[in-house]
Amino acid sequence: QDARVLSRLETASRGTPGEVLLQSLESIGPTQLRKAVETSGLDAKTALAAVSELVLAGDLMTLASTGDIEIPDDKDLVVSRAVWMMFVEQAIELAREYHDTYPLRTGIPREELKSRLSLNSNVFNALVARADCETLLVDEGSSVRTIKHRVEFTPVQQALVDKLVERFRLAPCGSNTPSRKDVIEEVGLEILAVLINHGILVSVSQDVLLLSETYDDMVAAVRDQLSVRGTTTVAEVRDLLATSRKYALALLEHMDYEGITVRQGDQRALR
Repeated sequence: QDARVLSRLETASRGTPGEVLLQSLESIGPTQLRKAVETSGLDAKTALAAVSELVLAGDLMTLASTGDIEIPDDKDLVVSRAVWMMFVEQAIELAREYHDTYPLRTGIPREELKSRLSLNSNVFNALVARADCETLLVDEGSSVRTIKHRVEFTPVQQALVDKLVERFRLAPCGSNTPSRKDVIEEVGLEILAVLINHGILVSVSQDVLLLSETYDDMVAAVRDQLSVRGTTTVAEVRDLLATSRKYALALLEHMDYEGITVRQGDQRALR
């Protein structure tokens, strides 16, 4: 009985229950509500009232929510508004620094951002999801970017890309297209990554690259052949496309990988 009285007196001396819970949240960062309450030393009834007060005031956020006011459950991840804003500011600054260093990359790699913020995966993923939901950051899956970041070529880079695309377009039936090594030497690895990520080029194999429209036409031709004949071989696809075995094999293996075809010995069939 005396211990409970002393606990209540200590709580009162530290401020209102809401202030005590908020202090707890700000000291330990994003965590489950249950842990925050345990750290605060508040009893269950007082803690529930404190949570309601903080949520209504906007000082406590539930990371699983989409921004609507709601009272979190014990297992929900929660964060104080102050800690939340600090995370957003730090994440945006780190993303901006990355964009400045690597303007042709979609965003800062997810794992790098998590590491630099020193957060565990569950908390980091919840924070990024909430930031994305509130359009403060954009979650690109494997990377995170600021709202305004766009990958854009300089005039010089665009001229190089236009010249490269024309070389691919003039290659008959996809044959003798520039190799990956040739492309890297011509425009650089960063620009190649942009061309693949934006669907301008298709990486059919480690060495074979195709213009996306050429790739689509080749796949459509193979599909048509298979719909009529049922199966096909590398040699038959080579003849169909008037290309080399290298390109025919790379195309079929990529179609296998994409789940368009399935290999049956030396033949392929539609999956």
